[in-house]
Amino acid sequence: MNNNTTCLTNFYPINLEFDEYTILQIPSKEGLLRELRDKHNSTHSFFKHGDFIYASNKEGEDLDFGGKIVTLSTIGDEKITSSLIKHIFFRTFKDRFQTIVPTQFYPFRIISRNRGDDIIYNALPKPLQGHIAFKKQIDLHLRLIDIKGKPTFGFVISIDRKWIFKIDCEVLQIEGFDLIGREVLHSVELPGLSGILAPDQSFLGIIKEVQKSEAIVDTNEGDQRIPLNELFIRKTTRNMKDYLTFKLGENESKKIFKIISAKKE
Repeated sequence: MNNNTTCLTNFYPINLEFDEYTILQIPSKEGLLRELRDKHNSTHSFFKHGDFIYASNKEGEDLDFGGKIVTLSTIGDEKITSSLIKHIFFRTFKDRFQTIVPTQFYPFRIISRNRGDDIIYNALPKPLQGHIAFKKQIDLHLRLIDIKGKPTFGFVISIDRKWIFKIDCEVLQIEGFDLIGREVLHSVELPGLSGILAPDQSFLGIIKEVQKSEAIVDTNEGDQRIPLNELFIRKTTRNMKDYLTFKLGENESKKIFKIISAKKE
């Protein structure tokens, strides 16, 4: 191989200068993990593995959670080490970049705030700019790989472009957009994580009926009545195209999708 060749990779190794570490281990019981997170999430990280909950204090005093301090191996106990790295990274990121709210804990996910990374920004009228976007999404996956015979933790960074749609179904209903038959996401604020992690948006089902400020949604668990302001249409090509056509007309909608297609080529 030519020594002048530059090797580019999206794997960023983590240098752990120790083979063992100590951590608080707590016997697990039903509901305890959520209770601990609700009460002490601002100062501690908690995660479960097997029959135990593990606690790490990034700040604040050591508290008596009814457990014991154990010594673990970075590689021999790699699953616990992995969870610890994820939590420490998340908290460190939030301390350093306090105005950035990740959209997902793991894989760790953020959306670019750079307006230049929204390729349809200038194609949208001002009232829609920032509410609808097609922007860079950055994901970080933690991996344990072999480097020169040594197991090494590191983050794999991937970048893609995704639709951003911040208009809830209550607004869409007021605008007159047809919601019947639309796949929707349910947006729920996670307890104790307001301003720390974006609300969880998970696929719920298909809207069957709208009654005033609520929707009847066909879900895997039967019909559910959900407030419209907690629902967002799923960011499928069909939904995005239908809404843009509804707001801007077919010609303008096609122009926006041509911009996206050209960027993918």
